[in-house]
Amino acid sequence: MRILAVALSTMLLIAGPALAQDAREQVVDEEGITNPEELTIQHFAKYHDFKQGDPIMCTVGWLAIKLAYYDEGAKIFKQCAEMGNEASMIWMAQLYDNGLGVVKDPKIAVEWERKAAELGYSIGEYNYGLSILRGRTEIQDMAVGKNWVKRAADQGDNSARTLIESDFDLDVAIPDADENKLLF
Repeated sequence: MRILAVALSTMLLIAGPALAQDAREQVVDEEGITNPEELTIQHFAKYHDFKQGDPIMCTVGWLAIKLAYYDEGAKIFKQCAEMGNEASMIWMAQLYDNGLGVVKDPKIAVEWERKAAELGYSIGEYNYGLSILRGRTEIQDMAVGKNWVKRAADQGDNSARTLIESDFDLDVAIPDADENKLLF
């Protein structure tokens, strides 16, 4: 399964914009059909038989987002997240934070972070802790936010360690985060 993820990533880096066009729709050229409809990201998002733990499905969600097919990526990631894929929960948080493929809603974004954190996913713990520290949650307890970040650090999360080493200076961990919503 990891081989497919590496292959998709490599394909994206090499093909760039041409791949973006081909991935979205059926292409007919002098060679015939170069990307049949059943191989498009739209078809995949609509008809793929989603199964729990299917890393290929979530990788295609990542590819869709990287190609700026936010609607398709959001649909794929939502299904992955609802089946318990923690990384997809973080992607859903990012999509809701930025209004990409979904209606912008910071409260829903934080809820996805919380779900990932409660499953013990270090990135979820870190992001949820940051959201508490930034005042993006109903929880106004800084000790609770710091605790989530410390849990991520205990799992080896370098960003969490950096934040702790800076005495929780949010500008060190997330400079200009509120002004510049970024997916990466």
